[in-house]
Amino acid sequence: MLLAKTHEAAKSVDLFFAQPPADGRTAAELAAHIIELARALAPGIQLLVSSSPLALGTAQLTAEELAGLIPYARLQPALSVAALMRRLAGEVKHGDYLLDELADELARLPAAVASADGPLAMLGALRERGLRIGGLPADTREALLGISRDANIGLEYLLGNLHKAETLLKRFGVRDKTLNASGLFHNALSGFLSVDLDKAGATGAADIVRRAAELERQGTRLTVFRKGDFNTPASKLSAGEMDAVAAGTGESYGTSAQMFLRFLGALLGGEEARLAAATEIGFLELLQVFKFAAGDRDLVSASAAAKAEDPTRWQETALGCALMALRHNLDWLAVSAGTKAAGELDAALKAGEAKAAAEALQEEAKGRPVMLASGRGGVKRENRIDELAPEDLLFDLYCLAVLERRALTQVLENARGVLVLLRTLENAESPAHLCDLVSARLGGQSYASMVAAHGLVLGNGLLAEVLARLKALGDKVKLGIETGDNHPVPIERASLADFRNAVLRMSRSRGLGDSPERVLALLRDKIVPEIKRLPKAVIAEGEHGLARLVEQAAAGVPPRYALRRPWKRINLDPLAYMGSGLEPGIRNCLGCPVNSLYGLVNKTAAASGFEEIITYEATGCFEVYSGIWPYTGKKGASLHGVFGGAPSELLGGLAARKARLKYAHKVNGERGAAYRAGLKRTLHLGWGGDGATFDIGFGNLSGLFSRLQKLSQDALDRELDQRALYVCYDNEGYQNTGNQYSAASSPGGNTTTNPQGQERPMGNDLRKKHIVEIMAEHGVSVSARLNIHRQEHIIRVVNRALEDGIEGAFVHFLQPCTTGWKFSADSLTYDLAYLSEEGGLFAPVTFEYGVPYLEMYPTPRNPGDSFLKLQARFKHLLGSSAANKKDLQKILDYHSQEWLRNLQLCGYDGEIPYADRLGYLEQEHRSPRVKV
Repeated sequence: MLLAKTHEAAKSVDLFFAQPPADGRTAAELAAHIIELARALAPGIQLLVSSSPLALGTAQLTAEELAGLIPYARLQPALSVAALMRRLAGEVKHGDYLLDELADELARLPAAVASADGPLAMLGALRERGLRIGGLPADTREALLGISRDANIGLEYLLGNLHKAETLLKRFGVRDKTLNASGLFHNALSGFLSVDLDKAGATGAADIVRRAAELERQGTRLTVFRKGDFNTPASKLSAGEMDAVAAGTGESYGTSAQMFLRFLGALLGGEEARLAAATEIGFLELLQVFKFAAGDRDLVSASAAAKAEDPTRWQETALGCALMALRHNLDWLAVSAGTKAAGELDAALKAGEAKAAAEALQEEAKGRPVMLASGRGGVKRENRIDELAPEDLLFDLYCLAVLERRALTQVLENARGVLVLLRTLENAESPAHLCDLVSARLGGQSYASMVAAHGLVLGNGLLAEVLARLKALGDKVKLGIETGDNHPVPIERASLADFRNAVLRMSRSRGLGDSPERVLALLRDKIVPEIKRLPKAVIAEGEHGLARLVEQAAAGVPPRYALRRPWKRINLDPLAYMGSGLEPGIRNCLGCPVNSLYGLVNKTAAASGFEEIITYEATGCFEVYSGIWPYTGKKGASLHGVFGGAPSELLGGLAARKARLKYAHKVNGERGAAYRAGLKRTLHLGWGGDGATFDIGFGNLSGLFSRLQKLSQDALDRELDQRALYVCYDNEGYQNTGNQYSAASSPGGNTTTNPQGQERPMGNDLRKKHIVEIMAEHGVSVSARLNIHRQEHIIRVVNRALEDGIEGAFVHFLQPCTTGWKFSADSLTYDLAYLSEEGGLFAPVTFEYGVPYLEMYPTPRNPGDSFLKLQARFKHLLGSSAANKKDLQKILDYHSQEWLRNLQLCGYDGEIPYADRLGYLEQEHRSPRVKV
């Protein structure tokens, strides 16, 4: 009965198809529907749209604004995303979702797939967790066949919709949620989270464990902090262990164990209520969320042949085997439509005209390297057509006609025209691929454009020159190409014919305009020279696809980014007990982030294998408020020195350890052996502000890194295994003594020693020193400029700095200062760091062995005044007078010039259009930060 209802509902065929565009207002109408759905989402769920430099809330946009941000081709997928999110309601995990990125991912999924194993397994698992899917019978495959038959839509296309549903259900976190109860408890006590404790329900330890286990069966995991692990599942604890966790948590926060248990009960109660209120979604409704274009109705509809024959056996025929060898993603509907268009092969053979035409083609191609793709026997190969039997040639051309959905006679006619062109060109050294050329002609390409796009006049000289240059890079990087049969070939083993095929394939990528000559120019003039300049140490191991390098180079992305070593992911959760590395009661200003930075660097060093961390501090804010002698607020070893002396003291610490080890070797007794056995991997950490780094201590810092650039390391260096890292926390002035000017002070800012006034109406009129570039020129392995709001990026950069040798490393943070910058609110620290990066005012750049990398996507930046107007130090620039506006424009022009300088420094010719970022940039640079 349920199956019959499903079939009856499927007869509403129009629900599978999007309405065709009636006029130019259609895009705005679609956008208005998306906005309406976005405004109806459950609290805690937000759809955002990427718009440089920020991500905008979809619900706050107008229809015209949204239609301008999302290409028309992506509006229907975006509508599907919003519709499913709205329909699932409380089943969607709370968070922010980028609508344009989800729509782009959805649009890239295939419209038709051959298997439903993954989606059906996921739906079964979700149903076991309690997700209510109406009309989903036990035999789902039979239901799909029934829907396909009744709705007159090919099974492959229904499976494609099911695959899209699986993708979004995973991205939405449906029945896959984790609640870190200890972290939430901390937030609740800090006033950042409100929980109704009156709805806690049963709060005994045994009750909490039981309820957590029941919720886990429904896809919601409750974790607590226990013995250094934040991710201990509450369902796995015994009642006694839960009591111990509650007691320990209560003691840590100065509250009772029962309070923590009540909090857990309230969390569980909220989740229980949410799941109980979840609505049902129909299986057919799930399939109909994803619309087919109205113009594709005939394409996706099951043809008469598909209904009359068994669509599961066509691959077993000789034609089916050949077609699958030529094109792996075929489905029966496409083959059925193709055979109808091509006509009957047996009838053509019996008539004799087609065979005669094939023989004429062979005569025309005699003596020329004209290749034809064949899938006979289920194996893809390339054959010269003048060496084939006429029957085999005709079969291969018939396969081409089926794939192109054209009549066999039309394919034969175009093949003859192509061969006449090849004879006219008289370029016998250039092999031609008949399938590609005929397909281009059938697609409307002119003979003139085919000559360039398919390399028909491409001589061997330039090809051989570029191939030789690529092979000469073999000692530094492994490059690979794909030949005409999609077979990967290492560049060092590639023949000239392989390379020609690869160049032709690459020329058909986006942005290359079907120009093999442009591919060769990019390889010769951009890619090869850059790789020659790159140190081997910065290139990732393994083979790199040359096609990706060419595609990115055509878009303006230098090869260094695709070749770069992958980041190592560091898990700091087990080191949460270290905190910030400081004792309670530190006296820094409200909103100052340096404590968390110090803790982050210390924990990263510990996670990277350093057993001992010694801090060498320059006089400044951090040194003073963390403890004036004889007191200290630091949990680890530290040395308080004079203002600019931290680099010299650090160098002395390195030398002292080495001298002590040398003495231990001389002693050769039990004391010396004990010392050597107790050696620890040590980080010597320099820590100073911008005054001690850019100004007073600049000479000492230069001396430190100069003295670390040894041509070789001796046995003592190798045995010690110690590293030097200097961190500059830059608050753009001598803030410890009252905001005096330093070489790091921002142009346009007001400082007490370079103030705004009659002689300096714009305030500070001096450029900021390029400290990161200067330190990189000293030869350090890593020199990086970082923003404080990207903590995961800080972790991996610091880890790489500590991994890469004993030449030393330098890290420069922009640290917003609540006192000197005069924020409008103490809570704006991370907002200002975010705005400084997104506007291009403080672009993060990392030098690795002298090679600069831009750590953000190089899309157009508009500094604007968003960063400036939140700080009183710039208020003199924000007046309404003509002089104020002129001064403000000078400052904005300076930041724009610095942004372009950073782009060019990091290998870019210029900015990449914002709309292209998803196609050309690596995953970590695609998504803008949406929360601060």
